[in-house]
Amino acid sequence: MGWGAYDLARAARRAWKWLANVPLPRVAATLGSRLGSGWTMPVLLDWIERSRGGRELLDAPKLPLGYLRSLLDESLTGDVEPPHPARRYDQHRAQVVAEHRRDIVEQAAAVATARDAARAEWDSREQARQAERAGPGAGRHAALAAARAAARGDHAAARAIAADAQDWPAVAQPGTGLPRLWPTNTTYPRYRWYEN
Repeated sequence: MGWGAYDLARAARRAWKWLANVPLPRVAATLGSRLGSGWTMPVLLDWIERSRGGRELLDAPKLPLGYLRSLLDESLTGDVEPPHPARRYDQHRAQVVAEHRRDIVEQAAAVATARDAARAEWDSREQARQAERAGPGAGRHAALAAARAAARGDHAAARAIAADAQDWPAVAQPGTGLPRLWPTNTTYPRYRWYEN
């Protein structure tokens, strides 16, 4: 079992002279809130040195406790797992996992929206295509199909396709006369010029 937070705080005040004037309970609270059990001062010094990548520590920071917090947060929020359990690292990993999960959900929602939009577009195109085939353009499609059949040399199929096309308007039949321009049940007075 490792040292307690106060033992680690005393060792930190001895190792880093800039923490000498900071009250011991504050140093212990800062270390205890970010680290777990099992941490010793040599392990902490080695971990901070490795995580900083060779950058030196400040000799006399203006805000020593804030500097200690930033050192711990910087060293415990990377991708490398620390040698002992650390609360700050666990919090950071939980945040990273939550952000990753949120990104995946947002990407899935965007993909689903795009897929639904594409399907709606395909459905509208298919409906338009079916409406065109069923509507007045059906004769044109039949004529093109007949022309393709005739080009293949299948004249029987071309005649059958052309016979099915009933796209022409109704033609007036002989004997039906001209359309009436006014109603026939109205009687108009006759004006006779010679009767005056």
